[in-house]
Amino acid sequence: MARDRIFLLSAFLSPVIAGIIFMVSAGAPASFVLANAAAFFGVAIAFWRVPQISPQSSSLVVTALLPVLLACTFAGPAIDDVHRWVALGPLKLHVAMLLLPFLAVQMFRHDKRIISVGLTLAALIIAFQPDRASAAALFLASLCWLCFMRDGWSLATTFVSAAALLRTMLDADTLPPVPFVENVISDAAVIHPSIAVLLIATMLLAIGVPLYAGLRSGLAKAAPFIAWAACLTGYFLASLAGPYPTPLMGYGVSPILGFGLALAMMRQESDKPGWETH
Repeated sequence: MARDRIFLLSAFLSPVIAGIIFMVSAGAPASFVLANAAAFFGVAIAFWRVPQISPQSSSLVVTALLPVLLACTFAGPAIDDVHRWVALGPLKLHVAMLLLPFLAVQMFRHDKRIISVGLTLAALIIAFQPDRASAAALFLASLCWLCFMRDGWSLATTFVSAAALLRTMLDADTLPPVPFVENVISDAAVIHPSIAVLLIATMLLAIGVPLYAGLRSGLAKAAPFIAWAACLTGYFLASLAGPYPTPLMGYGVSPILGFGLALAMMRQESDKPGWETH
C-alpha cells in the first residue's frame, strides 16, 4: 500500500517538478519557484497525513462553500471584467482550481440532488466569470458523473455544465497571457524542445497513473479517479487552446493544492470499504 501511494504521489508531483525546472531555466521570479515548491511539499506531507473529512463536511463544500467562494470572485480582483480569483493578502487564489477537484472526487459519494445543486450553481457562476478552462473541467467531470449514474439528475447537470461551457466560448478571450502562468508548453519549446516534451510527458503521467490505479481497484471504485483525471484534462486542454493557466506546471499554488489534496483524500478513502458509486 505504501508503494502504491509513493507511485501515485510521484506521478502527480512529476509535472510540478518539471514546471519548476522550466521556470528556473526561463528565469522566473524566485517567488514563483518558491510558491510552487511550498505547495509541492504541502501536498507531499498531506498525502501521508491528510485529515479525515466527514460526509457532512464534504456535502457542505459541494452545496455551499464552492458556489459561495466562486461568487466572491466578483468582489475580488478583476482584469478586463474577468473574475476568477479571491485575494488572500498578497496571494490570489483561483477558487475553481482549488475546489473543483475536490468536488469531482466527492460527487459519487453523496445524495444526487445535493451534488446536482452544487454543480449547477458552480456552472452558472463559472459561465459569467467567465472561465472557459473551469467550464471545460466541470463539463468533463459532469460527463463522467453522467456515465456512471445514468439518471435524470446527472443528465440535467451535464446539460447545464455544457451550456456554461458554450456560454464561455461565445466571448473572445480578452486577457493577455501571463509569463510562467499561461502558454507554458509553447514558452518551454522556445527555450528547448526537450523541456516541452518533458512537461507534456509528466502531465500525461499525472493523468494516466490515477486512471490506472482506479481501474485496477475495480470499476465501482474507479469513478472518482476518472472524474479527477477528467477535471485535470479539461484544464490542461484549455491551457493549450487559449490564455488559461497551465495546471501544475505553471506558477500557481491553487491547482497544485486543489488536485493534490483531492488525490490524497481519494487515495486514502479508496482503501476503505464502501468507496463505491451510489
